[in-house]
Amino acid sequence: MILVAILFLYFCWPSSEKRLIPISVFALIAGVLFEGKRLVGKWKILIYMVISSFALSFVSFLPGKHEHHYNFDLHIEFWPYSFILIFLLISLCRNEKNIIPRLSEGNTLIQSLAIIYWIIDLGIISLGNGFIWALLAIGSLFSIFSIVNALTDLPLTKNSRFILSLWSSIIMMFFAIDNIIRVYQNDAIET
Repeated sequence: MILVAILFLYFCWPSSEKRLIPISVFALIAGVLFEGKRLVGKWKILIYMVISSFALSFVSFLPGKHEHHYNFDLHIEFWPYSFILIFLLISLCRNEKNIIPRLSEGNTLIQSLAIIYWIIDLGIISLGNGFIWALLAIGSLFSIFSIVNALTDLPLTKNSRFILSLWSSIIMMFFAIDNIIRVYQNDAIET
């Protein structure tokens, strides 16, 4: 494990000619570890999770089924992502109840206002596509439903909770996709 950690540092050190791992991956790992610490609350548990993830992440060094020759550089590039994925899976299994926040009408209202602002900011309204207009109409109905539920004393039934939860999930999916697209459109942090 120590050898891989040394190789990891070597391949992402700024003076290295073979910069296989971008420095931005460190920020990603730091964010995942910070969130992991927030969820578990204890350093000892976090350290056990990190060590377990670190050990299990060596699976990424196994040769692939369709690999004609072993490409060490490719495995080094993939290794931090396998560490992050394994750490997230361990965190999910261990902290299932703490990860999923309680959804309220206020949260859904704020998300609805955020998606409306996002649509206006991106200029999606100006697109003349019929499919986009249909999606906007459906989104408007969901938004109106969430605004009415948040600002009135209507009782929350199972159906209305399901609709609000579905709408919240759709909003977060759009924001996640937009965030992923924008992150990968940027240049590497080193440039």
